[in-house]
Amino acid sequence: MILQPFGGNAVLSLEQTGNFAWMTFERLIFDGVNTQGVAHIAGDTHHLRFRNCELKNSHVDGNSHGFGGSGGHHHEFLHTYIHHVTGYGAYFSGADSVWDHMTIVDNGGYGLHFYDKASHIDNTVVRNSVIARNGFNNQFGGGGIVLFHGANQQVYNNLIYNNFEGVGIRSSCENCKVYNNTIYGNQFRAIQIFGETFDYEYPPGSGIFRRIRPPTDIKLQNNILLNSPQIIDNQNGIGTVISNNLCPTCDFTGPPNFEDAANAKFKITAGSDAINHGITLSSYGGVTTDYDGNTRNQGPWDIGAYAFNQGVQPCPPNCPPSGNAIHVAQVGGTPTTDCVAAENPLTPIRTLTDGLKCMHLTPGKTLWLHAGTYAECLDTSVTPLKGGAGPSFTTATTISTWGTDLVTIRPGACAQSGGAFALKNGAADSFLIFRGSATNRLVIDGINNYNNLILSTGIHHVRLEYVHLPNGGQFEGIYAENTSNIELVDSIISGATTSGIVWHATTTGWLIERTMIMNSGGIGVFHNTGTLNGLTIKESTLKDNGGGGVSLGTGSGTTLINSQVKTNTGIGMLIRSGASNVSVHNDTFYANTGNGIQCDRGAIVVSIKNTISTGNGGTQVVNNCSATIASVSETGVIFAGAPTKPIEYVQNAVYRTP
Repeated sequence: MILQPFGGNAVLSLEQTGNFAWMTFERLIFDGVNTQGVAHIAGDTHHLRFRNCELKNSHVDGNSHGFGGSGGHHHEFLHTYIHHVTGYGAYFSGADSVWDHMTIVDNGGYGLHFYDKASHIDNTVVRNSVIARNGFNNQFGGGGIVLFHGANQQVYNNLIYNNFEGVGIRSSCENCKVYNNTIYGNQFRAIQIFGETFDYEYPPGSGIFRRIRPPTDIKLQNNILLNSPQIIDNQNGIGTVISNNLCPTCDFTGPPNFEDAANAKFKITAGSDAINHGITLSSYGGVTTDYDGNTRNQGPWDIGAYAFNQGVQPCPPNCPPSGNAIHVAQVGGTPTTDCVAAENPLTPIRTLTDGLKCMHLTPGKTLWLHAGTYAECLDTSVTPLKGGAGPSFTTATTISTWGTDLVTIRPGACAQSGGAFALKNGAADSFLIFRGSATNRLVIDGINNYNNLILSTGIHHVRLEYVHLPNGGQFEGIYAENTSNIELVDSIISGATTSGIVWHATTTGWLIERTMIMNSGGIGVFHNTGTLNGLTIKESTLKDNGGGGVSLGTGSGTTLINSQVKTNTGIGMLIRSGASNVSVHNDTFYANTGNGIQCDRGAIVVSIKNTISTGNGGTQVVNNCSATIASVSETGVIFAGAPTKPIEYVQNAVYRTP
């Protein structure tokens, strides 16, 4: 959903005595192109969470902001993208805030500016974030991060590069810690520690004075600080500790051996002077991982945001406590073919096929796939799996990428199965999870085969989370027959030669949620034969498919809700004879070359409500089935009296790198 008001101080304003607390804002775009600020949070607000959002374009003057406000506490800003604000990415003074996995780039002032003379803004945490190209268009100066007036602020595991200034530590910052960051290529300097001593009256005229003093007890450790004219400008910090940094004048001066600094790839490689030259700082709030979530060494840490990857890493936080996970890694460690040894990440199995051979005895195991491209045909009728014991996904067998590793399964032509990954072992292939990460989906590439994924008769309870199925070979992305309780969540199907998904025989209880199905040669999702019951498509996008968006046949209980069906060649949604109890609610059908929605004779009990169908090449809604239609717009204008509003769903707005 895009929020873009015509004017005002901010797109969103939560402040003062509004009792705004315990609220989550997720997958929203706040566009401040017409406002001074984007989101203003102040007063007595507390426990607000912004996750997977985008804030952009505040431009009225140089003092504008993405997030701004004074006061409040315990706010969280997670996986959110702030960019192209004329002033500050955030100008913020709430206490106990967390900024995690943020991308804050191309703002005129500081990316993050923490400042308040009136009160301490203690316990701020900024971690695992990209802060780049800030500080070049603001009359007040700017850069990556500046810390004022707070105690116990922490900045770690960040990539801070190509700003005007990297990090500024200013007046009355007490016991602030800046550690294990990679701070590179900032135009003026990497870090400055500076502050003046004076008394500040607040409120003005009140006679109440607060002593402002230089930064005290600052910790500057384990940072890579390179490629700036000034590196560390420590003017008057009191009790400052500077140690175990890598820079031309630091404790360690050797090459960092970045993967590719010119393209902002700051992982350290073999021979780096950053390896094992940091100090262990897990006492700083229990931090034990790096930017990618990999566990840092038990001994001396590596310097910078990334720990050195030797091919495999110790278990991430979600490693099963039973220790029965199987590790597959193409490089690193000491290779093994023994299933017991492969439970140790330091002795991984080299091939996915051999890893699957370790999964057929015990239900509920996890197979960790480390980075690489696996060119292996996978057919469970040949190499069987052991699905979970049920009755829910909590005990499922899982095939997962390791942390944020990029894993691609792209076999050559698989003559026996016809699919890049074929589940052909009936009910034994049930209670399975295929999982990638929000940063890098698990890729199952069908370019050399008929399908990306085949789900054969009897399979049930299979879930795909953060999975991408590109290049559906000669036919569909997913071919399914006689299946039930299959879930696609936060996933993508793209480039299938025919349909994105085709269903045959009896299909029951499918869920497609927050998923994009696009660029298929045929229909996005196509019920071909048999009966289709209990399909739910929600918060998803079907676009640019060559034969239409959705086609339903005989069956009952399909729901399409809060979704977009747009720019397809053909009909947006075709409800054919035999379909019943179909709900089309709060959806947008736009710019399809055929009819927007077409309900044929023989379909019964169809409800179309709170939906926009506009700009399609044919008729916006063809109602040949006596469907119940309420609050449906064929002009793109949302009805003022509609109880709920159609939305434009924003697919997976998760940002890690600019």
